[in-house]
Formats: sequence, C-alpha cells, structure tokens
Amino acid sequence: MPEAMARYLDLSREELAFTMERLGISTLLGLEGGPLALVPEAERVAAVQCGGRALVARSLAQQAVGNGTAAWNLSQLLIAAVGTCAVARNYASITQQSASLPPMAWYVHLLPHLAVLHTLADAGVHRFMLCRCTTDLVALLGAIVGGGDLTAPAGEPVELAGRDLDRAAGLVRKEPALAYDSLVQAGLTAVAAEQTLTLLRRATKNTMLTRARYEAPETHLVAVCGIACSPEGLWLIEPVPTEPGRVVLRPISSTDLEQFLLRLFQLEA
Repeated sequence: MPEAMARYLDLSREELAFTMERLGISTLLGLEGGPLALVPEAERVAAVQCGGRALVARSLAQQAVGNGTAAWNLSQLLIAAVGTCAVARNYASITQQSASLPPMAWYVHLLPHLAVLHTLADAGVHRFMLCRCTTDLVALLGAIVGGGDLTAPAGEPVELAGRDLDRAAGLVRKEPALAYDSLVQAGLTAVAAEQTLTLLRRATKNTMLTRARYEAPETHLVAVCGIACSPEGLWLIEPVPTEPGRVVLRPISSTDLEQFLLRLFQLEA
C-alpha cells in the first residue's frame, strides 16, 4: 500500500484519551466506552497524564504556561485525525470476518476535503489514516476488502432472501447437502445453488459495509452491502431495493468495485 495515498498516525489508548480530553470529545464511533474502557477507573487519570507526556515526546503536543495557567497546543495532524472522527456527519462502519485473522473493524469519517479511516491496529494502538481525496480512500478500502487487480469471477447474479443466505452460510461447512437443499427449497436453480455454496465455502474474507449520515436528531442509512472475497474473485452482496429482506449476489471486478466505492464515498467539493 503506497504511503503517498494516506498519512498515518498511530496513537496509544493513553495518547488518544489525552487528545479527546483536550478537544472536549466524549466518545468516538466504535469507542462508546472510551479508549480507556479496559483501564481500571482509579488508574485513568494517571493514564491520561502518561498519554500527554508521550505526545510531547513525539512533538505532537506542547505545553505552554501563560498568565499563570497551563495551556496545551496540539499538532494540526492530531487535531485533524481525532477531530474529524468527532465532527463528521457522514461516516461508515466496516466489519470483516477472515479465515485466517480475528474479526476486524474500521470506521470511515467524511468531511468535504478530508476522510479519516480509524481502526484498532494492535492491542491498545489506534491507527488513523488521513486521505485528502476519495480515490486514496477507495484504494485503502480496496486493499481491505480484497486487494489486487481481480477480474469478475465466472457466474451469474443470484437473488434470494437474506435469511436463506444466512442459513446456508451456517450449514455449508458441516452439512453441505442440507445447505444445498435449503437453497433449492428457497427457489434457486441447481446451478445457482451450487454457485452460491461454492462462494460460501471458499470465501476468505467477508466484509460488511454500512454507510450512514447523521442529521440531528436522526441517523439516515445511505447504503448497506457485503463484499465476499474468494480465490476466484469478488462478489458484491446488496439489498434488493424493491423487495425488503431479499439480497442479490453478483460477481464484480476490482475496477467495478472501485467505481462503486467512489460513488458511495464521494467527498463533496
């Protein structure tokens, strides 16, 4: 992943807690309990102070004394990274199940000229990736969901009820014959049922993306989709707009997925 695409900032939980306190931020998406949720309450004040000292050592914060009172100056990078996550009304949450890694979550926060992708990169380490254009953000997201230049896999779009897809996914590894029968009973042809089972069985990453916009006092859902990555390629899973509860699975190339994400995350001029 080329470094020029985005600017990275890693913060410990203590550094993030200090920054949020100085900026007057009580919570962030995905951090409803705060960055110090796992730290005993009696130790949190000391943890915040430790975070401040660490930021000073990294030249991300500076303490100044004027008129007998202490004040803090935070770097523009620090303010942009954490502040954007607090004020952006347009956002997305991304969760991923992988065959080889523990579950992961990312949060995208969108402003007209800046997008910040936030995730827990390691135990207690928060990573903020700052992108000034949508193409850079989409390149990061493409690497998350699949990576590489993939052509659309062979196959036709398949439409079925979401509950039937979930049931087949739960059965496919231990009871594949029952999974197949359930799809046929749901109305799929033999070819479509086998195609769907192959995808469920061979998927190496399953990503769920929810795009939303907050307009006080309500949150408006913009889009929900799933992206499955298998050795054969990528599949996009979307709700059928005219039929609540039903979804369509369709093969998609990396290029077409990029265009889909560009439309979904387009930053206003």
